[in-house]
Amino acid sequence: MSGGILFCSTMMGPAWGGSEELWSQAALQLHGRGVEVKAMVREHGDPRPKLGWMGECRVVSYGMGARTFVRRVMDRMRPERSAVAVLAREVGDGVGLVCFSNGGIGEELEAVEWCLAKGVPYVLVCQANAESWWPEDGRAERMAVVYAGARRVYFVSRENQRLLERQLGVRLGNGEWVANPYVVDAGREFGWPGTGEDVLRCAAVGRLDPGAKGQDLLFEVLGREKWRGRRLEVSLYGKGPMERSLRRLAEMHGLGGRVQFRGHTGDVTAIWDEHEVLILPSRLEGTPLVLIEAMLCGRVPVVTRIAGNGELVTDGVNGYVAAYPEVEALDGALERCWEGRAGLREMGQRAYADIRGMIPRDPAGDFAERLLAVAGG
Repeated sequence: MSGGILFCSTMMGPAWGGSEELWSQAALQLHGRGVEVKAMVREHGDPRPKLGWMGECRVVSYGMGARTFVRRVMDRMRPERSAVAVLAREVGDGVGLVCFSNGGIGEELEAVEWCLAKGVPYVLVCQANAESWWPEDGRAERMAVVYAGARRVYFVSRENQRLLERQLGVRLGNGEWVANPYVVDAGREFGWPGTGEDVLRCAAVGRLDPGAKGQDLLFEVLGREKWRGRRLEVSLYGKGPMERSLRRLAEMHGLGGRVQFRGHTGDVTAIWDEHEVLILPSRLEGTPLVLIEAMLCGRVPVVTRIAGNGELVTDGVNGYVAAYPEVEALDGALERCWEGRAGLREMGQRAYADIRGMIPRDPAGDFAERLLAVAGG
């Protein structure tokens, strides 16, 4: 291939998240194969140790990471730190392909437009989408041009591609599905928690951000009278900007010891050594890593039919699906799970078998190969 690959992460908010795993792990593999790799990441005040693997490779920051008024003001005061300015400098130093990793849709649009205008080959990764992100006409028309001009547009959920095509009013013939990497050993043997107690233990795994992850819906369901007398416990794993609000909300619904805030953990398999069910009441998603990992551990998912959730989970077969991210639908899915709890082990085995046929063993390696093919190397 001519030139290296520049990865540009547009992620705002937290310094790291699941959306960063695909591009960074693919970059690691390409770097190990002798491909020149560079990365552009947003400026954050806190360290990001996962970027340490880059070693001598060039990593530059641009803009600011927080979605705040201060960020917008600072970005305007430092035009030399804008995505376009930094991109132009890095491309001029020798780049054959730019890979934009977007947490959502249409992020850093001006930088993508710059690539298109300059004839720099680029690909786009769409990690999430939502009905609430519907762009207005002017922006939708600009997005339609740059998405059509990409060598490839990679979606971690096929449903999110269909949604984007509706939002833009165009068909994307260059769209492809790609899987995110996971941390669970895909060869792990099926096992089941041996608690010896008649308690259904559920885990809700994800950042504490109800606007995206829907923890408030779960709390409202659990606050209903019928659930108060049932031996069902929920552990919340994750951190986020709404933790204090969610703690107050749990108290408001009288959830007491039935909901525990367990914080962040890097030991995913330890979660599923203790819990039988994943509850994912999401309002927006790509294809959640936590869902893939739970199924790889043979656990039963209860999810909303959002993005990739409905592509992996079939209601009553390998999990339970709420048709919409709202209280009645979630209550119904959780009720079906409760009524079928005697058969959860067998359902978990089905989830365990199904996910292995859906997801590649090495998603990052698969993505790296695709980038090499697009770049002509």
